[in-house]
Amino acid sequence: MNKEIDLTYLENEYKPLGFCVGLHTLPNKFESSYHWHDYYEMEFIIEGSGTHIVNDKQYELKRGDVYIITTSDFHSLKFETNDAKSITICFFLRSLPSHITKKILHLGFSKVSLNDTQFKAMRYEFDFLLEQYTVLPDINENALLQNAFERVILMFLNFALLNEQPKNSEKHLMPLQKVLTFVQQNYSKQITLEEAAAVAAMSTTHFSRYFKQNMNVCFVPYLNKVRCSIAAAFLSSTDMPIEDIATRTGYITPSYFSKVFRDIYGQPPTEYRQQRKVK
Repeated sequence: MNKEIDLTYLENEYKPLGFCVGLHTLPNKFESSYHWHDYYEMEFIIEGSGTHIVNDKQYELKRGDVYIITTSDFHSLKFETNDAKSITICFFLRSLPSHITKKILHLGFSKVSLNDTQFKAMRYEFDFLLEQYTVLPDINENALLQNAFERVILMFLNFALLNEQPKNSEKHLMPLQKVLTFVQQNYSKQITLEEAAAVAAMSTTHFSRYFKQNMNVCFVPYLNKVRCSIAAAFLSSTDMPIEDIATRTGYITPSYFSKVFRDIYGQPPTEYRQQRKVK
């Protein structure tokens, strides 16, 4: 039986490995909260259909879809069908050779829809990886395990690069990566445009132009979207007072938080909570 994915590998015997892989059968009407993580995630949909929201953009998911989520992406998943299955790899870039990590950084978030031939080839590689991972999840004792992991990543990258050429070089995107990570780690604090520009090692004018060109949104509206998306998750899944949510997501006053939240979601936090809260 294939192992269910266990992120405690960060603290146990999987730490030297740098990745873990698991086969999932998702529960009916599965839905995850909007979140991000400090590792990369690759998911291969083998059964079922659903929707995937990444950085406020919605993507339809179906059998044969594969995607990679980076450390700069906020995302959530929703599956309505009761037959949804996926194979997931969680990994750190340090677990891959530099020539592969450069391609991943080059692409950023990427999603590919495989045809039948590609699906069979990808499934074969994933099944071999799962087999090796189950037999001996120790990269120091099983060279086939690392090789299988790299083959799966490379196959995805090859399919992705066939569909779209990357817009920017790794060097060009590095300041953006630093700023997005900075926002993820500090959204609960007061972040100014000047601080973000300093993280990117740019003047505020240059940074504002650079950020808008690469993200299609100005920095402050992006920061508000990140904060409010996290606030929305708190509103729908906890009983935390709105004042505390405002503080936790970086807003000094609840009134200003409510104004920004309403501008983004079209309704105040109280109404959003009443309509969306999971019972």
